[in-house]
Amino acid sequence: LKDQKHVDYIITNPPWDLRIGGADEAWYKLGKFVQSYSPNSIWALTGNSAVTEYTDLSVKRRIKFKASSVDMDFLNFEI
Repeated sequence: LKDQKHVDYIITNPPWDLRIGGADEAWYKLGKFVQSYSPNSIWALTGNSAVTEYTDLSVKRRIKFKASSVDMDFLNFEI
């Protein structure tokens, strides 16, 4: 991706501080990546919707579900 300035789709599961720390930075970097590479669509999985604010992106669609005892969101962001 170093020489490429466009990505079609991003589907990701960044850390959200349940088992792996560093969520604030990971979601911030995801937002910067999206701004740099202008994907057609981005979907991200999270069990902590508060950390998604670090992307500085708006949620277009939210699919809620439960995984074990964790309330999850599968989010599609506005580009």
